[in-house]
Amino acid sequence: MTQTAELDRIRAFVRGIEERAAARVQPFRYGTAFLHEALPLVYDRNYVLVEGSPPEDELPEILAQAERIHEHAGLTHRKLVFEDSAFAERVAPLLAAMTWGVKRLWIMVHRGDPPPVQGGARELRAAELERARADTMRRPPLAYSEETVRQLVENDRVIAHATPERCFASFERGRVAAWCRLFSDGQVAQIEDVATLERYRRRGHSRAVVTRALWEAKCAHELVFITAEEDDWPKDWYGRLGFELAAVQWQALRTTG
Repeated sequence: MTQTAELDRIRAFVRGIEERAAARVQPFRYGTAFLHEALPLVYDRNYVLVEGSPPEDELPEILAQAERIHEHAGLTHRKLVFEDSAFAERVAPLLAAMTWGVKRLWIMVHRGDPPPVQGGARELRAAELERARADTMRRPPLAYSEETVRQLVENDRVIAHATPERCFASFERGRVAAWCRLFSDGQVAQIEDVATLERYRRRGHSRAVVTRALWEAKCAHELVFITAEEDDWPKDWYGRLGFELAAVQWQALRTTG
């Protein structure tokens, strides 16, 4: 499979989940808005996808239309996701100058044999993860408000209804120490939401859940991918597990309140 074909399949996979998870899908001149007004604090459920590669001088109009969409939905943030990385790279300095936070997300594909499963991670129901995830959200460095925690937990349920998923966790003294989720359409799989509770870090728990999920995914899927922020360390760790950079996705975020 060529890298272009991989990327096309990943985009179709992600788009399918986003459409099913959205409460409202709104096309506009430059792309599509995915909205879920009942979860306004979940930025990943409320954003504008800029499709294709419009002329750079149309950025002001793109921003104006995105502003109207977000404002009409009653949102206090503005989020853009760019389909075309070349266009995003050209306009990124302009967005940064307008106080947008711009970041690059690595899309990483695993093309070889999976590494050996390490540790004793096992599968569990998504509902069993809620307490551990909520506990993480309430503690520093996140320290989210109770309403934010509620919406993020509800967002997990929305995603679970939008795509088949499996959850894997590593335990210490009977308590969830680390976890990840595996989304699937039967042919393409995404490993997502990899996390370890702070008090259990550096004990092999992340490796346990990711190697278990990766082995399960490679046994049953043609294509397996994961995402990581370019400016954060996990991308290098995923690389040591055999994931390779396939594409870069640009995102821009601005909060207004």
